[in-house]
Amino acid sequence: VKVIFANISSNGNTSYLDMNCLFLCLSCMFEALQSLLPLQVKKVIYDLPELDDTNFVLTQIITQSEQEWNLDCSDMIAEVVDVSRKVQGVFLSIEGTAANRQ
Repeated sequence: VKVIFANISSNGNTSYLDMNCLFLCLSCMFEALQSLLPLQVKKVIYDLPELDDTNFVLTQIITQSEQEWNLDCSDMIAEVVDVSRKVQGVFLSIEGTAANRQ
């Protein structure tokens, strides 16, 4: 996710293919996380060294305006933002669960 988004951001000219790759990567990440039990997700998240970077990228994706994407495809942008919110929601729910247990 980080590499694809970095390529999109540095290029300045987003293509539909770039957005589709980002969408597929995020969708796979979400489906993989959804298939795990909460304790397994927690282990994956805490073992993931780039969690903060990934969460930062997800926040950038969610908050970026359509103009900043530089792509005339609002449907694809909406899909990428939606799945980014879902992945970030999984991260936050696990972190929230861990905080509540302490």
